[in-house]
Amino acid sequence: MLKLGIFGVDKFSEQYINVIKNNNDIELAGIFNYDISKTSLLADKYSICRYSDIETLINVSDAIISVTDIPSSIDDLFKILRKSKHLLIDKINIYSKFEIEDLIKLSNEANVIVQYVNKHRFNNAFIKAQEFFNKPVYIENHHILKHYPSLFLKNFINEFVIYDIDIILSVINSNIKKVQAFSTTIYSESTDLINVYLEFDNGSVANITCGTFSLSNVFQMTVLQKNTQINIDFINQEVKIIKQKNHSNNNLEEIILRNNTELNSYLKEQLIDFSNTIITNNIPQYNLDNFLNSLIITDIIKEKIRITSNQI
Repeated sequence: MLKLGIFGVDKFSEQYINVIKNNNDIELAGIFNYDISKTSLLADKYSICRYSDIETLINVSDAIISVTDIPSSIDDLFKILRKSKHLLIDKINIYSKFEIEDLIKLSNEANVIVQYVNKHRFNNAFIKAQEFFNKPVYIENHHILKHYPSLFLKNFINEFVIYDIDIILSVINSNIKKVQAFSTTIYSESTDLINVYLEFDNGSVANITCGTFSLSNVFQMTVLQKNTQINIDFINQEVKIIKQKNHSNNNLEEIILRNNTELNSYLKEQLIDFSNTIITNNIPQYNLDNFLNSLIITDIIKEKIRITSNQI
């Protein structure tokens, strides 16, 4: 049985605990956090072991889930990998490009699996849509949040845009050859609209619009390919597929795939994928190299916006 330890305490810690406790193939080894009072409250609530140092948690675990949001915790992640333990990082976006490169190097040396959490990858609608992807030529991505004037541009790119790019790169299997980016203000004095244009070596194009200028949250992706349009609603977890009935006429048909499982079950699916990859010793579907590619693109986006919009 795989023993998982939890490093850090935040709003997602309890969700991880519940998922682990309801999985017969996983055992919760315990929890550690530098804030002892928070650790004690959570440990007492769920009757789990709490440890006074990260080293003990590492020693009793086969793998660690890091949910901490403290950037200086990178040293603790290095300790985990040096002990040859597998690692799932919930908040990979708090670390720098150079720190992620060091994590990749250490994980390769230790021959362990390191994955990061991107809830979009394990959204039920996106999972359903993946089987229909076949050489997409164009992607239109809209990720619009309710008007939120205090959300700064840099934070928005780090917390939202980077994960949108991550899933787009998983759909289009080609290197990016051109990046354009633009930002402006609609309702706020600070930026509340970002548009990104990506052009790939294989000729595919992706257009990303993100912002905080809506009355309600919208997160939708449209994927266009030969004879098929795939519309993904990440919030309502619904997929609409529009395609030709046959190639000899222009008649179109629509197929609607609705979610029949619990909403926001991405964390459960992500954890199952992580544990299964370890147990079966399979090659991970994605790893830190994927996120590093997305991070490099977002750095280019920030520089483009700084030059064209005089921001960041």
